[in-house]
Amino acid sequence: MEKILSTEDYKETVRDSKKRLPDVQTNSSLTPELLRMYIAEGRLYRKTFENGLYLLIDEGDHYNLIYYWKGGEDFAPPETGRPVLLREIDGRGRREQYIRDLEPRLFKAGFVPDKRSLLLDMELPESGDWPFDELENRKRKLQEIGLACAFGTQDDMEEAAALWKAYLEIGDIPLEHLELKETDKLFLIKESSTDRIIATYWWRNTRRESEGRHAVTHPDYYRKGIGLTLQLAWMADAKAAGLKRCLTWVSDTNTASLGMCQKAGLHIQDRSVTQYIAEQEVTDHEREDS
Repeated sequence: MEKILSTEDYKETVRDSKKRLPDVQTNSSLTPELLRMYIAEGRLYRKTFENGLYLLIDEGDHYNLIYYWKGGEDFAPPETGRPVLLREIDGRGRREQYIRDLEPRLFKAGFVPDKRSLLLDMELPESGDWPFDELENRKRKLQEIGLACAFGTQDDMEEAAALWKAYLEIGDIPLEHLELKETDKLFLIKESSTDRIIATYWWRNTRRESEGRHAVTHPDYYRKGIGLTLQLAWMADAKAAGLKRCLTWVSDTNTASLGMCQKAGLHIQDRSVTQYIAEQEVTDHEREDS
């Protein structure tokens, strides 16, 4: 697995794959902005195979996979030593047929369906006091019941990840080892008396938008407006940073989260993603490299 060092290196890699592969297929939706960010942070890698190319984005606890693959050929096992996530945008008509043809080849490479998520987003208003005033009002109400809000650090990740793993459908991804990037924010709500984290939201900012990743509230604190407070904190941070859009993906079976996101002002779009996961065993060679 080789690190991609520049945008020109990336372009040459992709051009070469397209030239040598007839009927190339891809799941890429990589924007120039994200590409530059991944390269600058040293998180973009490539693995080249006879029948295709894997681009792997290092997320700390797992890799996200983008493929360029020869049409009709079986995919290769990723063999990265970490879980690998692959996302396919669902659709109708020809796209639906594409997914049906693709899945058996993914299964042979060790991928299994993980979840289906719906896209929700909103354009942030450029002016006005929303959501700052509403967020401050909700913080005061939480203080009245012994809860405090604050941004977390890397030291809080293990406890936050324990909440995610206990109450979210995230499989076996070891999020407690996730390294917070400069663009990441970890927002916490804690019991003032014990300092125990009872709710948290992790999001990632880019140049124009913010993507919500994992939000969770401990069941003991349901129906206290905490979920909406997490959403408002995310949107307030994005607006304060001058970003234009907030977006997140929510499991299509999580009706409570879908309802709460809509209450916060997010809108369900006619777009969904099926996520596949390949669990990986760490080889002796990979242990030596680490």
